[in-house]
Amino acid sequence: MKKGRALPEPGRGHGPFTSNRRFPKADAAPRTRAAYAAELADFAAHLRQVARPDGQALLTACPGEVQSYMALLGAQGLAARTSARRLSCLRQFYRFL
Repeated sequence: MKKGRALPEPGRGHGPFTSNRRFPKADAAPRTRAAYAAELADFAAHLRQVARPDGQALLTACPGEVQSYMALLGAQGLAARTSARRLSCLRQFYRFL
């Protein structure tokens, strides 16, 4: 993790990742930030249900857990674009950390 960046706060969106001042894309529109927050919340819920109920699951997820989430999205019939957008969100989030 990079020094000087706060960790996401459980139950408060996802901390600095979706705030105006620290979002990886400073020029991102409010709806984009809201969509990313919702996508992170969905992944966090997936981790709580199938992987680990601990409060640190989002911060310590492994590639296998991301793969199982992506498989679930496919099984739910989500469009490929939707799955790709969610994967992009996760990729940016973990790069941010």
